Order: sequence, then C-alpha cells, then structure tokens
Amino acid sequence: MNLRRALKGLFWLLLPLLAACGGGGGDSTPQPDTNPPELQLIDQQPGAGGAIALLADQPVNWQQLDGPTVVSANWHDSLLAIDLPASGVYRFRATNSAGDSSEYQFEVNDNARISARRDRIQPGGSRLSLRASVTGDASDWQWQQTGGPSAILSGDGPLAFIQLPQVSSSQQLHFEVSALIDGERYSDQILVIASDALPPADGSYFDEPLTSVSAWNNSSPYAAVLAPCLYSNQLIRSCPLTSLPLLDMDGSVPSVDEVMARVVVSHRWMGDALREFLLTKDPHGDFRALLGAVTGIVISSDIRPSFYWSATGAIYLDGDYLWRLAHERDLVNEQPDYRSDFGKELAFDMLWRYTRDNDYAFVRRPRSERLDRDLDELEPALAFLLYHELAHANDFFPPLARQELSLNQSALQAATALADQRLSNQLRRELPLASNLLRELAAISFRGASSSDSQRALQPDAISSEFASDGANDYYNYNTQYEDLAMLFEELMMSSRLGVRRDVAVTDQPQVESPRASDYQVQWGQRGRITETGVRERALWVAEQILPAAEPASLLDRLPPPTPLRSGASWLDNLDPSLTPQPRNLLLHTEAPASSDDRLRPGELR
Repeated sequence: MNLRRALKGLFWLLLPLLAACGGGGGDSTPQPDTNPPELQLIDQQPGAGGAIALLADQPVNWQQLDGPTVVSANWHDSLLAIDLPASGVYRFRATNSAGDSSEYQFEVNDNARISARRDRIQPGGSRLSLRASVTGDASDWQWQQTGGPSAILSGDGPLAFIQLPQVSSSQQLHFEVSALIDGERYSDQILVIASDALPPADGSYFDEPLTSVSAWNNSSPYAAVLAPCLYSNQLIRSCPLTSLPLLDMDGSVPSVDEVMARVVVSHRWMGDALREFLLTKDPHGDFRALLGAVTGIVISSDIRPSFYWSATGAIYLDGDYLWRLAHERDLVNEQPDYRSDFGKELAFDMLWRYTRDNDYAFVRRPRSERLDRDLDELEPALAFLLYHELAHANDFFPPLARQELSLNQSALQAATALADQRLSNQLRRELPLASNLLRELAAISFRGASSSDSQRALQPDAISSEFASDGANDYYNYNTQYEDLAMLFEELMMSSRLGVRRDVAVTDQPQVESPRASDYQVQWGQRGRITETGVRERALWVAEQILPAAEPASLLDRLPPPTPLRSGASWLDNLDPSLTPQPRNLLLHTEAPASSDDRLRPGELR
C-alpha cells in the first residue's frame, strides 16, 4: 500500500473524532464499512505513445481526472487498457457499485520505444493475438510468458498468438515482448486475465471455447436468450422460434431498433458501429429488409471467417469489419483464416477485388500505423459482407416462405422444412453452372481437398477458357450452391448501390513467399462480370427472389458492360485496365500481401 492510500485510510479512521470536536456535539451514528478499490498500474515504465493498463481488484467504473485525454474500450470493467497520447501527469478515479472510489496518478516523461497491445480480460481456453509496435528499426523479436498458469504461446515478429488455459477461477497471465531497437533491447509487459468460462458441453454446437458475448441492448425483450441461443459453449440444440423468431415473421420490415434488439457483441463498440451504419448507410432499406430472415446478429473478436448458420438462424460477423478506432482494432483476433494455404499447390490462382475510380474500394490500413477510420471507409467492406451473409439467410428463409413458418419449430427445423423452397436449390435446377472441373478445383482451393497430378498441372489458360464460358461471377461460386447464389447477389447489389465494380481474374501462382499484387500476372480477367449475358440472367433471377422491391432488372440495366483486364499485365497494373503498365508510386494498401479481397472469401456458410 502506498503512502497516499495509507493517509487516506488514516483519514477515514480519524473522521468520527474530527466530527465530534466541532461545536454542537456530533453524530455518534456508526460509520458504514467501506471497500475502496485497490488499484495497480500494470506497466511500471509507461511511455508516451505506448499502452498501459490500470487494474482494480473489483468491478469499477473509471473516470479520467487529469492529463492528456485518453480513449478506451473498457471504462466499465476492472481492467482499464489505454494508450498514452503524450507526456504528462495522468490521474484516474475508479468507483465501485457501492460508490466507494480510489484514485491513481502516474507521470509519463519519456517516449515508448516498444509497446504491446492490448491488456485484456478473456475467457479461459479461448484464443487471442497480441501485437507490438516500435519506434525505430527492430530485430530479434522475443515473446515469453512470465507469470500465471501456462498458456500456448507462439510469436512471429511483432505478432503473437495465445491459447489460454482453462481455469476454474480468474487468473492473471503475464507476458513480455522484447526486441533489439537500434541495437539496444527494449521490452514491454502485457496482462491477460483468464476468466472462468464453462468448457464446451458434450454435443455443443461450438466445440471450442468462445469469447464472452452479451446483448448489445440490455433492455431488449430477447436479451436473456440471445447469447445462450446463438453463441454459447452450452448450446446443444436449436432454440425454438417462440423464444427467438425471425425478425420479420410478422410480415413487416424491422426498424433499426428492432434489429439492434437482436445484436450480440463481445465489445459494445461493435454494435455501436452497426447501428450507425444502418442509420446512415442504408438509404434504400436493403439491409433492414434482408435482416428479416435472421434470428440475430453475433459480432465478436474471435469470429473468423464470418458466416451464416441455419442451425441458429443467425449471421456471425468478424469484428474486424466494424472497428473505427485503433484501440478497438487492437482487440480483434488476428488469427489467420484457416483457408489461407488451400490450393497453393495449383499452378493458377483466381483473384478478386472491388474497385472505385481505378483503385481499391476497400481501404487497407496496416495495423502498424495505428490509424483510425470513419464510417465512409468502413462502408464498402461491411456492405459487401452483409449483402453476402444475408443472401445466405434469405436463401434458407425466402421472403415469401417466412410467413408460413410455425413458431412451434426451432430455427433448424424450420430451415429443414423449407428445403424444397431453398433458393439455391431452385437456382441449381433452373440455371445450373456447367463446369465440373471448376467445382473439383474449388474443393481444393476453399475446402482443402487433396489435388491430383493432373489438377496440379492445369495452367491458367485452361482455367480461363473454362471460367469465361460459364455463368459464375467468381471462382467461389463453385464452392457450393449456396455460395453461387450469394456471390451473384453480392456483386449486383454492391455495383448498383455503392457504385463499385468487381474485378475477377485468372492468374499464375507466384512462387514467392507472401506474394504481392504486382507478383500475379493476369492471364484473363474482367471488371463488372455481373453484366455478362450468362451471369446477368442468373444474377437477375437471384435478386428477384431475395429483394424484389429493389427492382433488380432496372439496377442491372444501369450498370456498364464488362471491361476486359489486360492479359500479361500484373494484377496491380490492372487497377486501371486502360493504361499501359507504368512505374507506380505504390501505396501500402495496394501492395500488401494478397489476402482478404485478393484471394479468400470472408463469408462462409455453415
């Protein structure tokens, strides 16, 4: 206990005597017991530009009293994790539910040379990632656990992945990262509190530990059932529609408030961003109408990739699509997509991206730059994700069929009962894709199937002729019939509503580690393939079933014809298909390793 806290305790001991010494006697009523929070600074050498945490021994609400203004995602928890924007004296107050409070003050003078983010509370057994940033040139990165029950730790440069142990009570785990910076070793400490979490039950829908989630709106009439029915290690059967019905089973398009009453989040800012998006970036009401087909929306830091699941009737969104502030992004798990290495043995690849004005429509911000983003930057990627996942939901629960459902069924029973009316089944029967070869290759690229010698020998020109003559707008269409439907709807809506055009290309498979956009050579490609004759017919049919109020034929008529990409030019140089390749002043986001919008599909159906 420090001197300040000791004096404070002495003050409370003397208070009855002091009160009795004044004129008029005094109040002899016994003073109530108090339990002010005990506070601890996790980092003993805080530096400007770095990150620190204050820990209370009980749940508290935090308030900053002095110093340069800080931001945090957890002002209402026992652990307050913050960035220090500048040098100065910082002072905070922590107040518990009984109104007892304590204050903590510390001074920051030097700049941080290395800083790891972010201290946090995480359920035992779950996975997380930590990232460190430095000022200067760094080498010889080292990660180690310095305290607490053993976790599984793997570090790769500034990034570390952790599998927490299962614990029977809350446990502190301490980690340290260090690096040589300009020839001198610097280190930083990180605290992760593993909270008690129920392990997966036998037969649970989720067989790995999950991050804790809760209803975004605690006053929602569904608040008590959302997490247990949608994202729990104890979920062993689909919940009945009497407990959690589809959003528009009454036949009306849900309001934003009605949508938000079904949102479950691991961090409140995720729901805040979704609400603002629906209020300001849905002028046609597309997303509210499409959300009528779901029982709920789960957004969590540990969901990767995003998916729709007919067993629960919900969509599950990767929190990486909703962060707006750098400190929010710190809490999103960076575990790589499990499909990252699928298909690497093939001699071709197929890339995709959304473009606007001959540049990427999705803004990439390297984590090392720690930059914020606004809702305008967030919009294209989140819109694409929602159009895709909600196409899945409306495939399993078509608008016309939803009014026929019985509340006595579970979400899974209802989806099974509607199998004959499933839109992707109808699409496969009436307007099927022709290429069995691409279906077999897609199983390798997206599901990790083994490849044969003949498949590994296929060159880009053979793939180009097979794809160009069929009715798909993307390689991912061949993964499943469900993805075929979702891909067609997604591109049509993105192009017509957001004015972005989608590129798809058959390329070589660069034989370099972490290939970049300039390493891929285009053999064949198109921008805006959705208006290609065979593709257009299929996209029109899908959109008319899912969202007829949007008048899909009119939307398609306003889109330009496809633009061919230049064969022999790189994927990067094809950002402007009309130009002869020239040296470019490359931006980081255009020359990042090919990933989310170059190779993989973030959406995934379960």
